[in-house]
Amino acid sequence: MKNLLSVIVFVGLVLLALAGSTNAQSVLLTVKNVTKVDAKNLTFEVWAKNNSAVDYGYYTGQFYLNYNKLILNSGTGTLSITASDLGSSFQPSVTSLAGTAANGAGQLVFPANAAPGVGTYYNMAAGSEVMVLRANLVTSVASFARYTPDITVMPGAPAGSTTNLNISVGGADPTLLVPPSDYTTTPTYAYAIDGSNPLLATASSTADGYQVQFTIKNVTQTMPNKLTYEIYIKNTGTAAYKYYTGQYFLYFNKSILNAGTGTLAVLASDLPSANATGSATVSVTGTPGQLRLSSKAGPGLSGGFPIAIGDEKLVARVELTTSAVAFTAEKPNIMPITVGGTGISLSYINAAGTGTTVLAALNATVYTDLSNPVLPVELQNFAATTKARDIELKWKTATEVNVNRFEVERSEANSTARTFKMVTKVNAAGNSNSPKDYAYTDTKLNTGKFSYRLKMIDNDGSFRYSKETESEVMSPKNFEMSQNYPNPFNPSTKIDYSLPVDAVVTLELYNINGQKISTLVNAQQTAGYHVYSLNYNSVSQGLASGMYVYRLSAQGKEQGSKFLSVKKMILLK
Repeated sequence: MKNLLSVIVFVGLVLLALAGSTNAQSVLLTVKNVTKVDAKNLTFEVWAKNNSAVDYGYYTGQFYLNYNKLILNSGTGTLSITASDLGSSFQPSVTSLAGTAANGAGQLVFPANAAPGVGTYYNMAAGSEVMVLRANLVTSVASFARYTPDITVMPGAPAGSTTNLNISVGGADPTLLVPPSDYTTTPTYAYAIDGSNPLLATASSTADGYQVQFTIKNVTQTMPNKLTYEIYIKNTGTAAYKYYTGQYFLYFNKSILNAGTGTLAVLASDLPSANATGSATVSVTGTPGQLRLSSKAGPGLSGGFPIAIGDEKLVARVELTTSAVAFTAEKPNIMPITVGGTGISLSYINAAGTGTTVLAALNATVYTDLSNPVLPVELQNFAATTKARDIELKWKTATEVNVNRFEVERSEANSTARTFKMVTKVNAAGNSNSPKDYAYTDTKLNTGKFSYRLKMIDNDGSFRYSKETESEVMSPKNFEMSQNYPNPFNPSTKIDYSLPVDAVVTLELYNINGQKISTLVNAQQTAGYHVYSLNYNSVSQGLASGMYVYRLSAQGKEQGSKFLSVKKMILLK
C-alpha cells in the first residue's frame, strides 16, 4: 500500500490540521481534544473533513501516528478506541503500540477495518466533518512522565505503514486518495501533558559523539505589541566542541499578531558576530507561522566558537513585534519545527579540524518551555450567560504576574458601528501561580445581543484584550413594572417597566389624594425593557416631600395585550 498521508500531532486545544489540495477530492484530518483524563490516561480524537467541493463516500482508512513513548514512564502502553461517528463498519480496527527507538519514537497504530463491501459507504458531503475515532492511551505505571506526547508523522517506511483513506465518488469502486496532492501536512502546537514545563531531552551527533541540548526560554511580553524569547544551546556531552554556525526555525501561533504584520529582531547573543545567526524573518504563509533565524556562511575553519562541557550559550534573544496595537490573549506556542533539516540545524568543526559537520539529530526529540504566556495573565476561559435582562460574566486565570486589574468592556453586537465602552473595573490578584475565578453581572440591559471583552492591565500600564464573548437578552414575556429605586429618593429615582409587545404607554404621577400631578410618558413604545428617570425638579412646580403614586397603563395591538399597574414612592428632602 502506498505511503499517502503525513500526520503531525502536537498536544493543545487545536493540535493538528492537514490542509487539503485543490484536487477534485481531498481530506483534512485533525487531531482534537488531547486531554489528560488522569495521571496515567489521556484521550485524543481524529477527525476527517471532506475538504473538496464534491461529495464522496468513506470506505476504509488506516492511521499510523508517531508519538514520544518516553511519556509512558517506562511503563507498558495500551491503546483503545472508545468511540467513532463512523460506526463499527467503517471505523479503524485493532489498535497497537510499536517502536523501540532509543530516542523515544513509538507508533500509535490504527489499521483499517475489514472492508464493508463495495457499494457500502459512509457518506461525507462536501465540507462535512466526522470523528473517525476517539482513542485512549494508558500507561501501566502510576503516571505519565512529564514529556510532551510529541506525536508526529511516520517517515513513510516500511511500505504500507502510514495513513491512507479509500473513498468512493458517485458510487464508483473505492480508490485511494492520491499522495501527495490530496494531503499536505501543517503541524500546530504542543503543550506539556500536565500543563507544566516539560523535561528537556538531548540531540546527539553520532559522528563525533557530541551532544547538544536546545531550549527555548523566557517567553516574555515587554510591551502590548512586543514579546521576547531566548534560544539556548548547551553542551551535554563528554567533549568540548567548536560551534560553527546554525539555523533556528521555530513554529509559533501566528494568531497572536492580531491581524498585524510581524517583524523579528535579534537583541543579544553570546556568540561572536561571525558565528551568530543571519537574517531574522516572520513567515505567516502556513499554519502555524514561523519565526526564522537563518544561518550565516560561517567564519572559516579557524573561526569555531568553543563550547566547553556543561556550558550553555545564548544563541539569540529575539524580539517579536506586531504592527497591531497589541497581541491577542492567546499563547505564542513557540516551539522547534524539527531538529535538523529545515528546522533547527547547527554545524560544528569536526574533531579533525578539516571541515564542518551538521549535527545529526533528525530523530532527536527536543522539548521546549511552552507554559509561558504572551502576557502576565494566562486566561483560561471567559464566558457570558444571560439571566432575564442581566448578563453574568465569569472568567478564570491560570496564572498572574504583576497584574493590576481587569476592565470589562461592552458593545452592542448587532449595532452597525461597534464601539466598546468600559462598564466596570475588577481588581486582579496581582501575582498568583494558582487558578483565580472572577465574576461580574451586567444588570438591567435592554433587548439585544451584547459583546464583551476584558482589558487586562499590568502594573506598568501595558495591556492586552481577551477574545470577545457574546450573549443575548431576549424580549420580556410579560408586562411588568418594578418598584422605583431608590425609594425613598432625593433628588431622583428610576422606574423600570417591560413590554412583551409594542404598546401605547402612559405613565402618570399622582399625589396621595389621587390628584394627577404630571404625565411622565405618553407614547407608542417598542417591546423590550424601558426605564424612566424622575427628578423632583423636572416636574412642573417641583415636588414637596411626601408620598406619591405612579400609574402605568399599556395597550398593545393584539387582543388581550393590556396592562395596568400602580405603585407608591416617597420623596424625602
